Amino acid sequence: MTTLAPRLDTIDAPARRARPSLAQFGYLLPALIILIAVAWAIAPGLFTGQSPTETVAPALQAPSAAHWFGTDATGRDLYARVIYGASQSIVGALVAVAGASGAPFSGCCCGAAPSALLVSAMRNSIQLSARLVPSGAC
Repeated sequence: MTTLAPRLDTIDAPARRARPSLAQFGYLLPALIILIAVAWAIAPGLFTGQSPTETVAPALQAPSAAHWFGTDATGRDLYARVIYGASQSIVGALVAVAGASGAPFSGCCCGAAPSALLVSAMRNSIQLSARLVPSGAC
């Protein structure tokens, strides 16, 4: 006795969800924020004409057209300090990621002495970040 199998083209397949495209708002907004932060790190002078260390106005001014975030207790422009601080923060984060990415590599490939290599990588990472970020920058 033979049974007839239903034809595959007549079976109702569940509706397939459309894959989200990269042009959706949920992808564009974080990408835009990251691109702006990276641009601040690469060329902070393009975003502000003020120096982050010079006194440019009276102390503790409220935000205005001249000083978007206002001024601090010594009269320095807070917006300029945020822009220039972004470059130091992003460089520090990249150094930390580079140092941390060496740990799995040393544990996987070096076998016998992963802890010594990890300590060495951490020391190098700390020394490099200390050289890249000046002590009086903040």
